Amino acid sequence: MKYLIRKILTLITTLFVVSLLCFGAFSVVPGDPASLILGTEASPERIAVLREQLGLNKPLFSQYKDWVVNLFSGNCGQSIKYNMPVKNIIRGRLPVTLILSLMVIIIIILVAIPIGVYVAKKKDSLAGKFVNAITMINLSVPNFFLGIMFIWFFGMLLKFFTPGGYISYADNFLNFLKFMLFPAIAIAIPHIATVVKFLKSSILNEMKKEYVRTAYSKGNTKNSVLYSHVLKNSLISVVTVLGMIIAEIFSGSIIMEQVYGIPGIGRLLISSITARDFPVVETLVIYIAFVVVIINTIVDIVLQFINPQVSIK
Repeated sequence: MKYLIRKILTLITTLFVVSLLCFGAFSVVPGDPASLILGTEASPERIAVLREQLGLNKPLFSQYKDWVVNLFSGNCGQSIKYNMPVKNIIRGRLPVTLILSLMVIIIIILVAIPIGVYVAKKKDSLAGKFVNAITMINLSVPNFFLGIMFIWFFGMLLKFFTPGGYISYADNFLNFLKFMLFPAIAIAIPHIATVVKFLKSSILNEMKKEYVRTAYSKGNTKNSVLYSHVLKNSLISVVTVLGMIIAEIFSGSIIMEQVYGIPGIGRLLISSITARDFPVVETLVIYIAFVVVIINTIVDIVLQFINPQVSIK
């Protein structure tokens, strides 16, 4: 219980610091938000009125307090580019990115763990060395390059999907999943290689420990020792890596959404930065930062649950 309370307090402190840094960064960005909203032809009087309405004449501390309250209440302001509430824009894009991220995570878990176990078991065999070599090659391939190759091979040559032909999940969910499968695989492949590398190393290290020799002396088979004892302890490092990977998936999806024309959070962030739509950019940056911090906290708690002897300091 003390550990959980400590992690929650750390989470709250980290979120406070992140919000402070985010607000401070956007406060010093050149350009007046009121002038951006009204345009270059607006009179100084109209700009002054809008600045008062937006609370830009208040002290920075008051602006920060109002911003945090509005952020958690869902009132994230008005988009300059789309002229509509920011929360409505994000609400329409968020499910797409969440589904893409979930598909990536599922692919990583379903593929990486079996391969990692196989490579560790067959480390001296020709097949094991071959699989390990292929995995390490995938580690060095950028996911955007894989995404482009998938468009060329599966989209243009094999006609499995129409490049640029995004289908909304509300229109046809199965075709939506079919289209999203290829960018999800492209994002997942380098991360699969990372998980395989860590899992293999962790299994081999665990196999050298005293409790493994004790288990063998009691008549347990190699598979029994591996799956009943070694794998559980090896998954501790995998959970840590998965936590970092889940946080990286958001950055990976930004590029992949551009490549495939997917209307998700990543594509919205890039277009908003280009249009200097600060209310949208500010909200997305702080939400993504919150997700990363919360995921890392959850990973720490899961690690403690898997092995209570592990203490994250």
